Amino acid sequence: IFNPDMTTTSYIVTGSTLDAKGTGSQYVPAVNFYHVKISGARAGGSTITLVNGGTIGIAGHGSVTATGASYDLTNNTIDINGGNQIVDGFTFNNVIFSNGGTKTAVGDLDVYNSFTVTPGVILDMNNYRLKGTMTSVANAGTIRTSLPTATSTAPIPADKTWGGTVEYYATTPQTVLA
Repeated sequence: IFNPDMTTTSYIVTGSTLDAKGTGSQYVPAVNFYHVKISGARAGGSTITLVNGGTIGIAGHGSVTATGASYDLTNNTIDINGGNQIVDGFTFNNVIFSNGGTKTAVGDLDVYNSFTVTPGVILDMNNYRLKGTMTSVANAGTIRTSLPTATSTAPIPADKTWGGTVEYYATTPQTVLA
């Protein structure tokens, strides 16, 4: 278990990678990382716990390829806080897209609770869906989608007040949500 003591130790974040690979359960603490990679074929019943009650920052790339495990997302927040970033498809409890730049999705993003896009951030969903219950939405940036109607009639949830800018930019027909 990697569990740093943030009160007495300093960490070099730029260019670093947390590589949580293994065959069993693991814990990812509330630290601002550069790259986060969660990988490995896990034994049945294994759980990967993302810190309960804290924020995990990712300034580079987060990659989740572990198989055979469940994820404990209880009460945590993931802050995608670098400049231009690739965002793999994932299920989030709370997610923040911050510190400017374009965050480009390469898979569906599923959000259970709070969803935040800060000023100066472009969240480009490409041809992927932004979905989930999203109990709160705070968009002060831009959300872009090019998901065509032929693929999905709901590129973003229809029952939300989005704020900021929502841009539809496909070259084929798209469903624009009211």
